[in-house]
Amino acid sequence: MINQKTQKFNIIVRNDKNYLWEEVKEYKIHNENLQKIKINKKQKEVKKLYKIKKRSKQKHRKKG
Repeated sequence: MINQKTQKFNIIVRNDKNYLWEEVKEYKIHNENLQKIKINKKQKEVKKLYKIKKRSKQKHRKKG
């Protein structure tokens, strides 16, 4: 059995190359967005760690 997605893909290739290019472009944009989300999550984690470190230093100063 042929997958529906591959069938659609083949039809697009035969009919209109521009449309195919647009689909590929959309896929690339989607990938970039996913990467941005991953980077943002990492940055947030780093910020949290930094805040925790800062707080712990302040506590030590108060005790000392």
